[in-house]
Amino acid sequence: MEGLVDSIDRGWNVSRGENTPGLVDRISNCRHEISVWRKTNQPYGRLKIAELQQALERVQDDDNGTQEELADITNKLQEAYRDEEEY
Repeated sequence: MEGLVDSIDRGWNVSRGENTPGLVDRISNCRHEISVWRKTNQPYGRLKIAELQQALERVQDDDNGTQEELADITNKLQEAYRDEEEY
């Protein structure tokens, strides 16, 4: 998440012209800066999804695997798919 706060700060404090931006403009600017940040700092890419899929298969095949491990990997994989859809 490094750089995210800086991106939000830039979006919030950007000034175009002499007028102080209103709340809607500030939020819009923040959304834009976050979008730029996310494109350069993708938390989950195709490689990460493939790694999570393999880890899920290993846990499912392992008789010693716990439900907690299974749930953790499943949640991470679902998050990765959601992030992938956003791009």
